[in-house]
Amino acid sequence: MNKTKVIFKSIYMVMAATPLFGVLNLIVILLFGILPYLITITIASLFDSVNNYLFSDGLADSILKYGTIYIILFLVQFSLYTIQSVVENYGIYEKTLHVLKIQLGLKYSKLSLISYENTEIHNLAQRAKECVQMDVLPRIYLSVLKAFSSVISVVSITIGLAGYSPALLPLSLFCVLPFLISRIIRGNEFYYLKTHQAPKKRKAEYLWMLFCDAAAVKEMRVMGTGEYITEKWRDTQWQVNKEIWAFNRKDSKSLLFCNLIKSAGFVLSFLLCLYLLLEGSLSVGIFGACIFAINNVQTATKNLMIDLGQVPQHLSFGLDYFEFLELHEEENGALDKKSFKQLIFKNVSFSYPNASKKAIDNISFSVKAGEKIVVVGENGSGKTTLAKLMLGLYRVDEGIITYDKVNISEIDRNHLYKNTSVVPQDFMKCNLTLRENVGISNVGKIKDDNKLTACLSQIGFNKKDCSLDDQIGREFSGVAFSGGEWQRIAIARAMFKESNFVILDEPTSALDPLTETEILKSFIEISKDNTAIIISHRVGLCKYADKIIVMKEGKLVEYGDYNQLMKDKGVFFNMFNAQAHWYNLKNQIKEYNVQVPGGV
Repeated sequence: MNKTKVIFKSIYMVMAATPLFGVLNLIVILLFGILPYLITITIASLFDSVNNYLFSDGLADSILKYGTIYIILFLVQFSLYTIQSVVENYGIYEKTLHVLKIQLGLKYSKLSLISYENTEIHNLAQRAKECVQMDVLPRIYLSVLKAFSSVISVVSITIGLAGYSPALLPLSLFCVLPFLISRIIRGNEFYYLKTHQAPKKRKAEYLWMLFCDAAAVKEMRVMGTGEYITEKWRDTQWQVNKEIWAFNRKDSKSLLFCNLIKSAGFVLSFLLCLYLLLEGSLSVGIFGACIFAINNVQTATKNLMIDLGQVPQHLSFGLDYFEFLELHEEENGALDKKSFKQLIFKNVSFSYPNASKKAIDNISFSVKAGEKIVVVGENGSGKTTLAKLMLGLYRVDEGIITYDKVNISEIDRNHLYKNTSVVPQDFMKCNLTLRENVGISNVGKIKDDNKLTACLSQIGFNKKDCSLDDQIGREFSGVAFSGGEWQRIAIARAMFKESNFVILDEPTSALDPLTETEILKSFIEISKDNTAIIISHRVGLCKYADKIIVMKEGKLVEYGDYNQLMKDKGVFFNMFNAQAHWYNLKNQIKEYNVQVPGGV
C-alpha cells in the first residue's frame, strides 16, 4: 500500500467513525483559513479610519463600522477555537480511538493462530498498537485539513502583502521553510526509532506484566528472582527511554533554531514595513495590517510546514496499522459439519515459523466416532500441536486431515466447534461465579442447577463451602481454589456443553496420578458414545482407551490398543515401566513382566 492510499484511508476511517464531527471540523477548518485574511483587511480599514479621524476630516462612523466588524470576526474566531477543541478532542480523537481499538481487537481475533508464533507479526502488531495509542490516523486527517486551511490563509494573506510590497512575501515565507525540513527529517527519524524499539518495548511490557501476575510474583518472592527481573525491566525500559530522550533533545534544538530564524524574519519584515511607512509608500492602516499579516502568514506557514513535515512520520505508522489490518486471516470453509463418523490424518507434517525441526512429522492415523483415544509422549513430543491441527487451529504444511473424507480446510469451523469441547493446557480461569465458570459453555442451560451440580459431582468437585452463585477466585475476593480444583471446573465446563467431540489436553496435570486416572476414567464412562481425545504424558488412563497414540519428537512411533502395545514392549511399554510405581497396577506388572523401580 502506498502512502497516498494511507492518507485517503485515514480520512475515510475518521469520517466513517464520526461523520457529524468530521463534517463540523471541516467547516471549522475552512473558516480558520479565511478569517485571517478578513481580519487583516478589516484592521487596515480600521487603522486608516482612526488615522483619518485624528489627522484629517474622517468620520467616527467609519471607525464604529470597522471596529464592530473586527469585534465580530474576533468573537467568531474565539468561538471557532472552542468548537474546534470540542470537535477534535471529543469527536475526532476519542470516537475514532474507540473505533480503531475495536478494529485492532477484531483483527487480533481473526488472525490465524500460527501468526502468534511469528516474531515479525508481533513487532508489526506492536507498531499498529502504538499507531492507535498515538492517535496517528486522526492526526493524519487533521494534518491534511489544517494544511489545506493554512494554504488558504497563506495564499490570501500573501496576495494582500504582495500588493503592498513584493519584498515582504519571500522574506516572510523563507523564514519558516526550516520548519518543513526539520519536521520531515525528525519525523523519519522518529519512525525509525519506533520501528527499532518495537521488540524492546514488547520485552519491557512483558517484564512489567510479570509484576502483575500473582503466580509469577509468588515465585519471584520465594525463589528470590524479583531483584533480577526488576533490574532486567529497568535496563530494558532505560534503553527505550534513553533513545527517546536523545531524540527529544535533538528535536528541541532544531525547533529552537527554526524559531530563531522565524523571529529574525519577523524583525526584518517589521523594519522593512517601517521604512516603507516613513517613505510614504504605506499608510498607517496598511502598516499596522502588514505587521499583523506578517505575523499571521508566518504562523500559518509555520503550521503548514509542521503539518506537512509530520505527515511522512504519521504515514509510516499509519501504513503499519493498515498492513496489520491486511494480514492474512484465518481461512474458514463453508461446509456444515457438526458431527463425523471418522477423522483421518494422512501423512500430516507441520512446522512452526522459523523452526529448524518439524513439530509433526508425517503422521497417519484414524479415529472413529465414539472412540476414546489417549495420546501420550514426553513433553515437546508434539501432542498439543496434534490437537491444534485436529481442530483446524493450525494449517498442515503437508498431508491432509479429513472428517468423513471432507478436508478440514473446507469445513466451517464454527459449525464444527458447536459440537466440540476443549480443555486446553492453559485453560480459562474466570473470576466469576461458579455457575458462570461451568455454565458459560452452554448459556442456554446456565440456570439448570441440577445439571451444573451433576457435572461438578461427576468429576469429583466437592467444595462444600462454595455454592453455585458464589464468586470464585482471589481477583474479586472470592473463594480461593487450588490448581486441581480449577482443572476439575474446566473439565465440568467441557462436559456441560454436551459435545459429541471432546479434546482434553493435560486436563489433570495438577492432580496426583491416581486421582487423575480416576477422574478421567469417570469421564470416559460418562462420555459413552462421544468421541474423546485425551492428551497426557502419564500412562495410567491408557488401559481404558480404545486406542493409544504414542508420540516422540514429532513422530507417531506406536499406535494400537493397550494390550497390543504392552506385548510389543516398545516405547509405550518403557513409559509404562517408568511410571508403574505411580499407580496401583500389580496385576499389569505381573502380567506383562514390568520391572518397577523400588517395587510396588
